[in-house]
Formats: sequence, C-alpha cells, structure tokens
Amino acid sequence: MVNNPIDDNPALNHSANETFPDADAYDPAVHAMRVSSPSAHIDMSLTAVIAAMVLGTTALITISVLPILLAALVSAGKIDTRAIGQIATGEMLGLATGSAFGAGLLRRGSFRLKILAAAAFLIAINIICWSIDAEIPLLLARTASGLLEGVLLAASMMVITYTKNPEKMNSYFMSASVVPMILCSYALPAEVTARGPDYAFTLLACFGVVSILAGLRLPVSFPVQTQDHRGDPAVLAPPWAKLGIFAVLVQFTATGAALTYAVQLAKEMSISDATVGVALAGLTISGMVSAFIVGWVGWKLKESVVLPLGALCQAITVAIMCYSHAPALYVTEMCLFGALWNGLITYALKMLIGLDPSRRLALLLQPVSMLGLAVGPLLASLVVGENDVTPAFASSAALYSFGGGLFLIVFGKIRSKDRRMVAT
Repeated sequence: MVNNPIDDNPALNHSANETFPDADAYDPAVHAMRVSSPSAHIDMSLTAVIAAMVLGTTALITISVLPILLAALVSAGKIDTRAIGQIATGEMLGLATGSAFGAGLLRRGSFRLKILAAAAFLIAINIICWSIDAEIPLLLARTASGLLEGVLLAASMMVITYTKNPEKMNSYFMSASVVPMILCSYALPAEVTARGPDYAFTLLACFGVVSILAGLRLPVSFPVQTQDHRGDPAVLAPPWAKLGIFAVLVQFTATGAALTYAVQLAKEMSISDATVGVALAGLTISGMVSAFIVGWVGWKLKESVVLPLGALCQAITVAIMCYSHAPALYVTEMCLFGALWNGLITYALKMLIGLDPSRRLALLLQPVSMLGLAVGPLLASLVVGENDVTPAFASSAALYSFGGGLFLIVFGKIRSKDRRMVAT
C-alpha cells in the first residue's frame, strides 16, 4: 500500500492562513502525486473548510432570493413578466459559467485576494441595482452578478473537493447551505413585498459582506500543477469520463424541467396555495435531511449502484407527480423529489473523482448542475401546452431514465477496465 505523501510529509500540511509553496520549492514528483493521485487531497484546517462552506452558501443563496426579487421588480413596474425568465436565465447561466471557469482563474496567483475582489464587486453590483429601472441593464447586472457568484462557488468547491473526504464534506455543505434558503423562502416574500426590491438587493449585498469575512479565512494561494502529465496514463481521465459528466448534466436538466413546472402543475390539479407552500418547504427540508444522512453514513455506499437506481426512482417520482391530485400525495412526491435531488449529488461527485483522480473533473459538478437547471426549463417550455404542463414531467422522466442508462454504461466501462487490469 502506497503511503499518502501529504500525510507523511509535514511540509505539505497547511492551515487556512498559510501560503502554499511554489512548485520549485519542493520535489516535483511529490507535487505531481499530490494533485494527480487517487489520494490527492490537501490538508486544511477545519476553519478553512467551514469558511469555504459559508462562501458557497452565500453564492447559492441567490437561487432562493431571485424568484422573490423578480416578482418584486414586476410589482414595482421595473420589468414585465416576460423579463422574469430572461433575467433568471441570465443569472443562472452566469452562475454556471463563473463556477466553470472560476477554478482556472483562482488556481494561479492570490486565491484569497481574487475571492475578496469578486465579493467586493458583487456588493457593488447589488448596490448599483437600486438605481436601475430598465430591463436590459438589469439583465446585464444580474448576469454579471451570477458570474461573480459562480467564481465564489468555484472557490468553495475547490476547497471542499480537495479535502480528504470530499464526498462527506460535500454532503455537509449541501445540507448546511439549504438552511438559509429555507429561512429566505419563508421570511422574505412578505418583507420584500412590503419594502420593495431594494430590500432584496440590500440583503444580497449583505451576503457579499459575509463572503468577504469567509474569504479572509481561506488560504492565501492554492496549489497549482506545473507538471505536464498528458502522457502519463496513470493520471489521465478515461475517454468515457466525458460521458459521466454528460450523464450528470442530463440528470440536472431533468430536475430543472420538473422543478420549474411543479407549482403550475399543482394549480392545474386544483391543489391549494397553502398545500403548495407546504410541499415546497418539504422539498427543501427533505433535501437538507437527505444530504445530511448521506454525509453522515450514506456516502460509503457504492455510487455504481446508487446512481442508476436513484435515476430510476427519480423517473418514477416525476411520472407519478402528474397523477398526484390528492394534496397528501403531492406533498409526499415533492419531498421525495427533493430528497433524491440532493442525496444523489454526493454520489455523482464520487463518480467524477473515480473517473479523474486529479479531481479537476469533480470541479465541474457545480457548473454542470447549474447549467442543467438553466437548460431544463427551456427544454420543457418547448413541450408544454397552454393549459397542460404534464408533458414537462413526461420529458423529465425520460431524461432521468436516459441519464440512468448513461450511468450504467460508465460503470460498465469502469468494471471492464478493472477486469483488464487484474488480468494483466
């Protein structure tokens, strides 16, 4: 059994306030093992990991605040209902883009300084939004805000992904990040309705201040890979790794399609607004509980079993939702939907780390999930009728099933490779 170079070398252990050494300050071979081996992790203080989770939470909070904010902008006469989807898509795509390219931006130079700068610009944009009254400037401002939020999310995921137990830490992060979302969903609608959209912009700016405080507890810089390992098969992700990340994209596209039309489906089935509120709260809470359970004990289960089986359960869940005319059944289905959604994220992370031990592929989990949540509603809008949204759930079920099939192919490839390695 090969010893972990990080555990065996005290020089590679770092606290949240230390600067990581440059590549020429230590043996390049050790550096290559550190960032490219299956056990490639970076020892950080608990304070740094918690700060990363707080940073990621402030980036994701816009998901719960944005619908409330956009409704307030409509009530204030600053935008019309048509612009709601455009601005929401702009910010979500910005979030996906920022988190996709943020890791590359943050790897070199001052990790902490770039985080602080992104948070400062985010505060400034939300303050500027107080004085914007036109749709196009608002669209541009919220898209820019999404890009900065994506960079903060990328920083958070870089720290979490390179911890010793990334699956466990990611589950705790997903569970903890839901708590402020629940509070915002419960408390904000009445406050924003009474005080106007500027109140929501102020709240988002305050979250930017929290991002700065969290950023101060993160490492000054992040380790970079200076060695070219493209010719070394030991550190290469297999060709089907792209198929794995595509399967994740399909799963989140299905989630976005169903989630967007869940409330409208309830209205078409004459389910009361009070029941819908309970169902949405149940969806969020069940997702939090599911993520916590996975982080506590469930992360040890094999992703090769959980992901395909989970995709099948998701397909069945959204299919049954179309027939959930009874309020109790609708609430139950929404809770199951949320539990599966959040609970399976950790297993997707395990799969990506298994496919690419350098963990670069794992850093794409958040941007790909955001992209899927943004694309799903667009695809669903192409199939729904004027007074019938059930085709959105049928397409969602089909996508879940397709994604489950892709997972089976990926894990089949992995098992085939393992057998060949044993034979040789």
